[in-house]
Amino acid sequence: MNLPAILALAVTQGLTEFLPISSSGHLVLANRLLGVEEPGLLTEVVLHLGTLAAVLVYFRGDLIDLARGSIGSFRDPDALSSREARRLLIALAVGTVPAVLFGLLGADRIEPLYEDPRRTSFALLFTALVLLTTLAIPRGRSRVGPARALGIGIGQALALIPGVSRSGMTIAAGLHLRVERREAARFSFLLSIPAILGAAVLEIGGAVGRGDPAPVALLGVGFLVAFGVGYGAIALMLRIVSGGRFGWFGIYCLLVGLAGLLWL
Repeated sequence: MNLPAILALAVTQGLTEFLPISSSGHLVLANRLLGVEEPGLLTEVVLHLGTLAAVLVYFRGDLIDLARGSIGSFRDPDALSSREARRLLIALAVGTVPAVLFGLLGADRIEPLYEDPRRTSFALLFTALVLLTTLAIPRGRSRVGPARALGIGIGQALALIPGVSRSGMTIAAGLHLRVERREAARFSFLLSIPAILGAAVLEIGGAVGRGDPAPVALLGVGFLVAFGVGYGAIALMLRIVSGGRFGWFGIYCLLVGLAGLLWL
């Protein structure tokens, strides 16, 4: 592991964590087509934490309001900030459940998919189709409540399959459920916090006692680059979704999926 390698990994992590193009799908195809080796587990943890930090910093205002509203619920449960905090906390909890259940119950079936680039290519085509359908959706005005959060959470659960984009499925689900565009993207990114944190915790468990090819200094660089690129990707995605151009990422996923099928 050297500086160019860690920079490439960090940039890829920062972009694909939030752009709807499936980081897992790209990894599977790159492993087969280019012989790209997976990074060490500790490197993966650090890069995940870099993108997690990007979400926490970008949405720090929302998270502070959420914390204040939650605390305020004990003093004035009928206050607007308290009701808003409860709404968002319940929605995030409901939205997280499907991925947890799917991950626990389907882990044995999901793991082999990372060795099957053909199925990954089909999954990218599925992602493309879902993204392209959002171009025909009228602009929504709704907010995320428990029912819509469940639908968005099911989209996040599907993204455990390599080739299916987490941000793509969650934002598309929100748009199809007539959630306001920026609200759909915002909720998707807030919902990524427990997802990224959970992935990092699982990887930390696997990394304990194992070596990693990257020294501490390179890991620090990787964290900062993943953070910076991820922060920029969030800002970019919010503008793209608000402008109604989110679905055009489907063309990219379509091309990558078809290329994977043709070459493999």
